[in-house]
Amino acid sequence: MKRVFFPKEIYQIDVIILLLYCTNSLMLLLPLFLKKLGATPDIVGIYVGIYFIFTFFSRPIIGWIIDVVNPKRILLTGLIFLSFFVFCYLVVKKLGFFLIFVRAGQGMSYSSILISLLLLAVIFSDETNRAHVLSILSIFFLLPNLFMPFIGEWIIEKTGFFLYFMFAFILCVTALIISSRIKFEWKRTESTKSRNFFSLIRNSKFLIVSIFSFFLGLGLSSTNTFVPLWIKNFPSVKIGFFFTSAALIAVLIRFFIGGRFKFWAKGETVLFSFYILGLGIFLTSYARGNPMVIISGLIYGGGMGFLFPNLLTMAVTEVDEKERGKALSIFTALIDLGFAIGPPISGWFVESFGYSEMFRSLSLLMIISSTFLYLIFKKFIKRRSSPFL
Repeated sequence: MKRVFFPKEIYQIDVIILLLYCTNSLMLLLPLFLKKLGATPDIVGIYVGIYFIFTFFSRPIIGWIIDVVNPKRILLTGLIFLSFFVFCYLVVKKLGFFLIFVRAGQGMSYSSILISLLLLAVIFSDETNRAHVLSILSIFFLLPNLFMPFIGEWIIEKTGFFLYFMFAFILCVTALIISSRIKFEWKRTESTKSRNFFSLIRNSKFLIVSIFSFFLGLGLSSTNTFVPLWIKNFPSVKIGFFFTSAALIAVLIRFFIGGRFKFWAKGETVLFSFYILGLGIFLTSYARGNPMVIISGLIYGGGMGFLFPNLLTMAVTEVDEKERGKALSIFTALIDLGFAIGPPISGWFVESFGYSEMFRSLSLLMIISSTFLYLIFKKFIKRRSSPFL
């Protein structure tokens, strides 16, 4: 197989993504901090959801700005603010308005960083290898989950939350330094002028991908939020086993299959991946020991490994090159909407019915919603000769 070479900037973006998601992986244990402050599961869900509510509402604004402003400038600004808000956790002593402010600011900062990084990756990659670039890039979304939950859990158990948050702050500052070294010249031309968001929403091929991404966000956020609290009920079980297993299989899928898979960016692949994701969530309800935690994590990660790069590739392929900034903002906004809605609803469900019932109902939702979308939209999209459904 012919070896593929990417521009140096692609590798710099990979490292920044790695550092950014090292911070995100540490934040998977944030529910433990919220519980320490006195939050019940439903309150935990609300505080987790606040973060994604603000990422959701900031996406369209950032999507409009990024089409007319240098994306590197947006990246640097976002990382400066993210570093500040992560540092603010060091002075959080109780639940309340200040913590809401920190969660909201962190969400908006992260939103600008992710969109600018994805757009820069699209700009620096060729049309012929873009799917491969995005597949490799998405590996670095998950790679930190192989080790960061274990590191975070160890830091919390040995030293408490101060060094936990300080470590996250150092990672953000390091990403900021590397971002400043990316060489990118931005020239404002007529082709970069803003276009209407409704032109994308009317694109039925793009719309179906975005709806799928909403349910992906809902499933991932609900699972990631309550797995730590669920597993913590069993003292001999390690939380890190779940996230590490999920990340391991997802990374292997994206690295070894990403450039070879025959059915990449196909509707059938998305549907089957949702089934795998649902099965992994279902098995989590039986994860009362380390072996089942690992098995459920592996299956859950299998679905997750296929879904994001498939959906992302389909999203940027089905829109005009001049509209990709907005397309990325809408695509990621709907993922964030799922992330925002999932934890509060799932938190209420846990309070009312328990953890096991929540995971089982969530797995059923993943299977039913993806099947419904696929069957309804397959016939609808086929009238427009879609290449992926």
